[in-house]
Amino acid sequence: MKIVSGDGREFLTRKQRSFDVIILNIGEPSTANLNRFFTVEFYQLCSTRLASNGILAFSFPSSADYISDELKNLNASIYHTFKQVFQNILVIPGDHAIMIGSQSKRPFVQDPDSLAQLYTTAKITTEYFSKYMYEEKMPPERIKYITNTLESVQDYRINTDTHPVTYYFDLLLWNRFLDGDNKIISNITRTGIFVVGTLSAGILCIIILLHLRQKEKQERNALAVIMACGGMIGMALNLLLILNFQETFGSIYELLVHYRRCPCLDWPWEQF
Repeated sequence: MKIVSGDGREFLTRKQRSFDVIILNIGEPSTANLNRFFTVEFYQLCSTRLASNGILAFSFPSSADYISDELKNLNASIYHTFKQVFQNILVIPGDHAIMIGSQSKRPFVQDPDSLAQLYTTAKITTEYFSKYMYEEKMPPERIKYITNTLESVQDYRINTDTHPVTYYFDLLLWNRFLDGDNKIISNITRTGIFVVGTLSAGILCIIILLHLRQKEKQERNALAVIMACGGMIGMALNLLLILNFQETFGSIYELLVHYRRCPCLDWPWEQF
C-alpha cells in the first residue's frame, strides 16, 4: 500500500499503471478544485487505472436516517455521476457515506456477519476498527434505504468538469446549514439568466434612445455605454477563466495561492 499526499488526479494522469484499490481522502466538493474528484471524467480516469477487479472508494456528506432535499440533490448527483462509469456500486450509509465501485461483475459482500468472518480470516489488526463494527456500520435496512432513495431521484444532474453541479449543490447544502434561503439561488436557471439579460438589454436600449434625442449628450452616453458593457464583459470573462482554471488545474491553482502566502518556501516544481 502507498499513501500519496498530493493531487490524486494529477498523480493518476502521470502514472501509467494499474492499481487494485484506489482510496480517495478528499472531503466534500466544497470548491471547484475538490469538485474535480467527483466528475465523470475523473471516474473514467480511475477506471482506466484500476485492475479488472479493482475498487475505487471515497466518502461524501450524507445521512443514515433522514436526507433533506439539499442533501438528496447532492447525494443523487454524486451517486448517478459515479454510476455513469461504475455499474457495480455500493453505498455504505452514515454522516459521511462511503461509495465503493468496481468494474467487476462480482457483487460486493454486504452481510455484516460474512464481512466479520472475512475480516477475521484475513487477520487484520487495526486500532480504530474491529469486526464487530460491520453490524453497526452496514445494517442491510439502511443500505437499502439510502440506495432506494438515491435511485428514486428522477431529476438528478450529472457532474462533469465543465458543469460542476455537485459543487453547486454542496454550496446550497451549506447555505441551508447557515439558515439561508435557497429559493432565489435554486430558481437561477439558464433560461432565467437569459430572460433577465434580455430585459436588462432592452431597458438599456430604451434609455439610450431617450438620451440620444439630446444631441449634445450622444458622445458622452455612447462612451459610458461602451465602458459599462466592456467592464461587465471583462469581469464575467475573468470569473469564468478563474473558475475554469481552478476546475481544470486545481493543484496548480492551490500551489499559486500557497506560494503567494508563503513566498519563503521553495517552489515544488518537481511535482510536475
